[in-house]
Amino acid sequence: MPQTSRPRAGRIYLLLTLTCLLSIPWWATETQNGMLFGYPSWAVYSVLMSVLFGLTIAFVIGRFWDRLAAIEPETAEEMQRDA
Repeated sequence: MPQTSRPRAGRIYLLLTLTCLLSIPWWATETQNGMLFGYPSWAVYSVLMSVLFGLTIAFVIGRFWDRLAAIEPETAEEMQRDA
């Protein structure tokens, strides 16, 4: 069986987890009343980071979907035999 280049799942999960955690405005406090475009700064930050998170997921899917799909899945018979 030829070996295929698989992305390291740990790196993908780390990238997605960090992007998701960065989308939460941890720095926002009740004492900060900054406004951007008529919205609280924390809301603008959260929306922009949510867009970045969506783009990150689109990148990961676009980049690694074909590589993961190229790996031959186990047949139903092999799965039943292993169970």
